Amino acid sequence: MVPHHLGRERNTKIQLISDINKFIFVGEFPYLWGHMKIYLKTKTSDLSNRQLRKIVGEAIKFMEKYAGTKPSRQKTLKYRVAKLRDGHVPAYGCYDYHKNTISVFHNHAEDVKMVIRAVLHEYTHFLQNLRHYDVVLKRVGYDKHPLELQAVAMEIFYPKCWKYIKNKI
Repeated sequence: MVPHHLGRERNTKIQLISDINKFIFVGEFPYLWGHMKIYLKTKTSDLSNRQLRKIVGEAIKFMEKYAGTKPSRQKTLKYRVAKLRDGHVPAYGCYDYHKNTISVFHNHAEDVKMVIRAVLHEYTHFLQNLRHYDVVLKRVGYDKHPLELQAVAMEIFYPKCWKYIKNKI
């Protein structure tokens, strides 16, 4: 039994594989949680909500440093990691102008790279003037919307963002 982070104990067993004379561990390893090396290709399904929030938070700090912020009279930007429910248009993330919140959807952003790209994209929307977004959207569509094109262009900076955050998560 290994102590669990909530105070309960979990079963951890060691089994001998006699054919190759090696031991394997069977069960959970709470003492390893949070110490896993994370890469751009790490699947979001392998990460905890806490780890994903840390990645999103650090990516936002990167954008604040390199892309700037809004004037201080604006509300503080919030963020969340959530599961996008069925029935919604699939998306890696979204920016809610009214709530001043970036949401990253871990069930659609399947790896760390897509989480970072989603943050870069949505943070760009945070910086933009979205007052006439819907009017332009109806006229030109999503794929040709100038604010979407600008946000997509910012996604190219994911390697620089990853370099900035990888040792902080």
